[in-house]
Amino acid sequence: MKATEQIGIALLAAVMLSCKPQASPPPVATTILSKPALPKDENGIDLPMPEIVRSKEVSIGGSGVKTVIVGNANGDYDLFCNTKADNCLTPIPAKDYYVFNEHTKWKMPGAKDYITLKWVQDWTVKYDQAENIALFPVEGGAPEDIGVYGLSSWRGAEQPKALGRE
Repeated sequence: MKATEQIGIALLAAVMLSCKPQASPPPVATTILSKPALPKDENGIDLPMPEIVRSKEVSIGGSGVKTVIVGNANGDYDLFCNTKADNCLTPIPAKDYYVFNEHTKWKMPGAKDYITLKWVQDWTVKYDQAENIALFPVEGGAPEDIGVYGLSSWRGAEQPKALGRE
């Protein structure tokens, strides 16, 4: 072997021995997003999530009656309320609201008690001449953020719109 070859091999060996192995990158934590657990009723059964709607149209008539139309892909609720009632609210556009009717029972995260329409009506208003609906902000809120309305009509998404409405 020639001296230059021996020096080349020695140099290669020295370089290889001096190299530190590269550490493998730390494992990346993967986050699996899942839906929050549904609240359970007194018997441990999952409660069905209330329907979620958004405001579509609001108008106030001369007789002090506010008309509110809320809906989703399933259809629209035509609601009314007396503008003098504390909980006759104007839903905020692009904000999600839970619909509470006589069959809805829900528990917000961290709450001790269930929310029902009757529970809301115990400290707000009730419209005796119609089925009642309460709208509760999905992100939660104070009692003054809950609107209570009478139901004029419900129209499924596939049903034609009433005359005079676009």
